[in-house]
Amino acid sequence: MKFKQLSKEKRDNIIAIAIGAMAVIVGLYFGLMRYQLNSYAGYAAKIKEIQDKLAECKTEQAQAKKNEEYYEKTKAQVQNLETSLASGDTYEWIRRSLSLLTPKKQDFEISEINKPVSAEVSMFLDFPYQAQLCSISGTGYYHDIGQFVADFENQFKYFRLHNILLELSGDKSEKLNFRMQIELLVANPAL
Repeated sequence: MKFKQLSKEKRDNIIAIAIGAMAVIVGLYFGLMRYQLNSYAGYAAKIKEIQDKLAECKTEQAQAKKNEEYYEKTKAQVQNLETSLASGDTYEWIRRSLSLLTPKKQDFEISEINKPVSAEVSMFLDFPYQAQLCSISGTGYYHDIGQFVADFENQFKYFRLHNILLELSGDKSEKLNFRMQIELLVANPAL
């Protein structure tokens, strides 16, 4: 049966039912579905916020891992540097170290090495190492003394030379008498 063959009353009823069904569907959409869509939008905003926090946490975790690696690397470097610090019998350690640094020339000689005395490291608070001062003296040509100072500073980067005093020696040669203080950092002082 075709729609046009229906009576006017039946057609109007079908159209009214269709309009009513459409009104119910639109009402349900705006009533229930709109509420659900708004809820989903709220959930989407919360999900975005949580995803942003998660990304931030991942970034912080990566930075913490980098910091941990840097800490371990730095700790290894400090432990490596601590092996170059004077330890045990510092007087014997100084004698051994200076004999290795002394230029291989007959005209340079360290004639006196005084026993190290404890000194305070006033540069830093709560410094984990103790300082000791040791005076040395000897003779040599200006260039050889300079070479010794350069070698010492290159070999022992964390020690300092103080009060370097150069004087002409009593003979007529160009030799100089020198005197200087060495400030050493001591890992395990044996005084």
